[in-house]
Amino acid sequence: MIEQFVKQLLKEKGLPPNLEPKVYDQLVKDLSERAVDLINRRQIDAMTDEQAKQFDDLLAAHPEDVQAAQEFIQKNVPNQDQVVAAALGEFRQLYLGNT
Repeated sequence: MIEQFVKQLLKEKGLPPNLEPKVYDQLVKDLSERAVDLINRRQIDAMTDEQAKQFDDLLAAHPEDVQAAQEFIQKNVPNQDQVVAAALGEFRQLYLGNT
């Protein structure tokens, strides 16, 4: 989902058609990582201070357990779909410079 979102942004940005495939792929990868970072930050922002501390503790105790982190977010982030949508909208605005 994120990769498709990023590819659409790049299309809207109007990248030059002669961009090398390796450069394009790296750009997609980098922007996807930045988008995910922003989504994660906004999900943490949506938590209470206590929930954010519990989440930090979970990550410190089990840094490789992606499943546990996702379950915690699903359980503790109210309106998760709206938070993700708002983060993607924010990322789009930041990247394209549109209002």
